[in-house]
Amino acid sequence: MLPNGIMGRMTVYTWFAKPVPVELPVRQVYGWIFDAHGRVMIWREGAEVGLPGGRPEPSDADIEATLRREVREEITAEVRDPHYLGYQRVDESDHRPPFAQVRMVARLGRLHPPEPDPDTGSVKNRAAVAPERALAELNWGQHGREQLQAATELAFRLWGLRAETREKQ
Repeated sequence: MLPNGIMGRMTVYTWFAKPVPVELPVRQVYGWIFDAHGRVMIWREGAEVGLPGGRPEPSDADIEATLRREVREEITAEVRDPHYLGYQRVDESDHRPPFAQVRMVARLGRLHPPEPDPDTGSVKNRAAVAPERALAELNWGQHGREQLQAATELAFRLWGLRAETREKQ
């Protein structure tokens, strides 16, 4: 029981490797960004770890534009050849309408010198890590594993990338 006698339930995440239904709003676009060695780009800030990405803004033409902007802001990098991977449906415990968190796959382009994220003012530490290490650090459970499997399979099919086991800080 939650305060005031409200029965609670946890937020439910469901992974779909298909297009987002038209009626489901997209509230997040994150990318599995692979470097030339098959490592995944993540950011770290204190105890937090994430894939680069964030909320679509009105100035973004589409989800690809959101991904490009967010990667530039969070890890000061460019992406090449982005591809849609799927989405995670989020059903929150407070009974608000569900929404989608889009996941994309892209190749890492140029890395720029680190700069503060315009949203937070902080400089995130970026790292290229083995895909399994990214999965462990993200701690997204089975849905994260399904996403990673789909992402690595697509990266191999599109670009011939195989998962690298060495890491780069």
